[in-house]
Amino acid sequence: MIQHRLRGARLALPLLALAGLLALPLAWAEDPPAAAPEDAAAPERVEIPWVKDYEAARAQARQQKKHLLINFTGSDWCGWCHRLEGEVFAHKEFVEGVAAQYVLVYLDFPRGEAAKAKVVDPTLNERLSTEYEAFGYPTIVLADAEGVPYARTGYQPDGPAAYLTHLAELRTQGAPLLELAQAGPKATSEQVKATFKALAEAAVLGHPAFAWVSDRILELDADGALGFKSVVLAHSEEVKLRALLPKSEGQTLDVEAVTKLLLESQHLNGDLFVQLGFHCAMTQLRAGKPAEAKALAQKVAGDPLVADPRTQGKIAEFVKQCDQALAKAAGEPSEEEGAAGDEK
Repeated sequence: MIQHRLRGARLALPLLALAGLLALPLAWAEDPPAAAPEDAAAPERVEIPWVKDYEAARAQARQQKKHLLINFTGSDWCGWCHRLEGEVFAHKEFVEGVAAQYVLVYLDFPRGEAAKAKVVDPTLNERLSTEYEAFGYPTIVLADAEGVPYARTGYQPDGPAAYLTHLAELRTQGAPLLELAQAGPKATSEQVKATFKALAEAAVLGHPAFAWVSDRILELDADGALGFKSVVLAHSEEVKLRALLPKSEGQTLDVEAVTKLLLESQHLNGDLFVQLGFHCAMTQLRAGKPAEAKALAQKVAGDPLVADPRTQGKIAEFVKQCDQALAKAAGEPSEEEGAAGDEK
């Protein structure tokens, strides 16, 4: 079974409070653990040959017959990005290991004005983050010289040698995706079906090179028996959800619109679904709408991400608060009040 997982997003929301409340494994939203002390015998570090102009990087890759390693990062705020750069990218072993195969592309999404001034084309960076569905940091996308993606990853432990091995595996696994993109809509049904799992795992369904695949899958898996249809529909719902998210830190979330979409959704799941669901649930409860809050909490409770007993207990406590608010609104005694009455 292929399960579509919503990826973390840059949100102008107090979502870290949810992480504390529900004890979710939201590594993308947390500060990374402290780096290990410097070892005198550590591998030699070098300057990383980042290319910050995307179009220039593509031209270079075409000329040199290389692929692109695209680093979506937050240079002045993202702790995990700093860890990845310090533990992997800045080591001579890594730079020399990728030199023959990749042009290293640096797409920055800083928060400070000084760092923002160094971004070559902020508008293009934003467009590329959407096109490549790079909504959390760091996101590392592997693509051919034309920018067609075939794999994605992020922070990985164990240093440069392990990361080079990881990239080699991703490149091998991604080869069929490039073949599918090359074939385009003329690809055979068997080729589409054989490649779809890798497409979903690489999270590239939203890229223009694969825009035709979703419609083909809905034809090939009309009854959902292959398990592909639900992934395509989840991706479609995710696109609608992300369209409702704040575009800048100064904007606020349209809680009513997001609540409606989440409740109507049949396929959404994963980090963002859980976080937005409980953010909206708590907001709705504070706004005096316990029915909506309860419905959201119960729906999100079914996500595998929150299956652990502790989190389920927290959700049950929240649902109980909703029930108490509903009883109060209906003029009914709460469980505590009812128990007190029985004792009398």
